[in-house]
Amino acid sequence: MNFLSKILIVLFFIGIQALYAQKTFQVTIIVPHAFDQKKWSCTYDDGREINTVKDNFVNNQLRIEANYFSKFAVLRLGYSESDSVSYGDSYFMDEKKARIVLKPISEKELGDPFKRPQLTNAISFNQSEFKQRLDAFNHKEVKAINDFWLWNASAIFKVDSLKNLFYEKLKALNDKNLVFIKEHPKDYFSFWYFESQIVPNTFIYAKSGALESQKLLSVFYSIFPNEYKNSFEGKKIEKFLVGKIESQTGMVAPNFKSRDMEGKPIALNDFKGKYVLLDFWATWCGPCMKDIPSVKKIRDEYPKDFLEIISISNDKPTDRIKVENTIRDHSMNWTQIFGDKDASKIFGVEEIPTMILINRKGVIVYRGNHADDKKLLELLKTNSPL
Repeated sequence: MNFLSKILIVLFFIGIQALYAQKTFQVTIIVPHAFDQKKWSCTYDDGREINTVKDNFVNNQLRIEANYFSKFAVLRLGYSESDSVSYGDSYFMDEKKARIVLKPISEKELGDPFKRPQLTNAISFNQSEFKQRLDAFNHKEVKAINDFWLWNASAIFKVDSLKNLFYEKLKALNDKNLVFIKEHPKDYFSFWYFESQIVPNTFIYAKSGALESQKLLSVFYSIFPNEYKNSFEGKKIEKFLVGKIESQTGMVAPNFKSRDMEGKPIALNDFKGKYVLLDFWATWCGPCMKDIPSVKKIRDEYPKDFLEIISISNDKPTDRIKVENTIRDHSMNWTQIFGDKDASKIFGVEEIPTMILINRKGVIVYRGNHADDKKLLELLKTNSPL
């Protein structure tokens, strides 16, 4: 490699580092007077993680100033009119001071406040040219999902056959969107949509989830520019998909390392010779809270020299006290991990609760969603020395 080539490579990586160095965004959000703040949600993606903004409106205005580490800071706003009617949009901002003014559809009715916002130095995803072209490209698949939901919403997740049909339609939409993304790999919106809408939906592929993750990883490596792949978002995508691929049933579990809530180091390899049950949960997750008695029953039934249980909280960093109170109130007398941002990615966990059982040799023998699953309980009973 000659001297000029080395200089060009150095300049290339300096450019990437400059693009994704710490920056600051500022935005003022102004909402209508009819706005019910209890129905409001606000988060922003800084490139590293998604952060929740606590309501702090003054005269119907909310000002946010924070650091970000990506090409854009992405603000996600939502408003739930009722259990069945909700609105929202994502806004892309850089270091220029931004302003988002949400407006009601009329003086008497709030309607969709995101439909015609007044924007300064902010780009609406729903109103972007990218979104308009995507909508034209996948309109048949979206219509099929909307029609199916309209007629079956109340029963979809109660009847397996309906759920499977619904997932088939979601798969068709995912596949169609992926075709569109492949045709526009240099567009940042393609990269963002791949990260936020395509990658998190591998759970709909059920048994073929690992194969689907491998396909997405190949797409990630082959189509996106290096500046995207080497960004914080790119590294998150890679870690999650690799984790999904390498943590399927029958595979050796990755040597997960962390610290418990007292700061004690934990490494999965330390428990070789034991079964290990990983429980991914959160205090805000209703099914997770319902699962606690089942996990506790497992803990009480099997000795610690046979089974180690490690619960990994997906709660926000600001909710440590809430997690501590829940652990105390429910007598969760097993290993607890809080604040580990990488744990879920390492094991490719995209929905909670998720239970992963690892045998004495470090091989994953079960992956499911509930601690009272018959298959999980049978595995423990069959292999227990009791």
